[in-house]
Amino acid sequence: SSGCETFGNVKNYVLPNSGIHFVYGTDLRCFSNHMENIDGKGFLPDIWCDPAMSVEAICNMIIKYCVVDDFDESFLFSDIKLSNGSTEISPGKEFSKNKSLFNMSVTVNGKVVTDYEYSVTNSIGTVRKMENGELTFKAATKGTSTVTITYHGATASFIWRNWQN
Repeated sequence: SSGCETFGNVKNYVLPNSGIHFVYGTDLRCFSNHMENIDGKGFLPDIWCDPAMSVEAICNMIIKYCVVDDFDESFLFSDIKLSNGSTEISPGKEFSKNKSLFNMSVTVNGKVVTDYEYSVTNSIGTVRKMENGELTFKAATKGTSTVTITYHGATASFIWRNWQN
């Protein structure tokens, strides 16, 4: 707390000959019940929870106190991946196929979802969202693109690489 609980009524002063600035307190305070200096120790929190339970505690608080109108706690645990049925691609990882046209599903926490949005930067072809929610990738040139999936406020980006024309 840098002395803020020990010294009060702080003043700024500049030494006239050297021009050195300094700050000093004109009051000496002690706010703890035991008249001890708590600077460097701080205060115990009013609310405490085990760090292992913190996400659950935050979700419960949001739900109990209606912090938001439409709260879906699943977004806090979103593990967005791309899947072709046999392989899951994690965010930040590269994916490619030995063919120019292929489909991928978007999964969140292991379940296929369709209510997501996507964007593609530096496109090496076309990406379309099908009615069943799968993304269809059609490569047009060699190179890489970044595919970003957004699901309930959580985002994940993947690298699409095409090795052939």
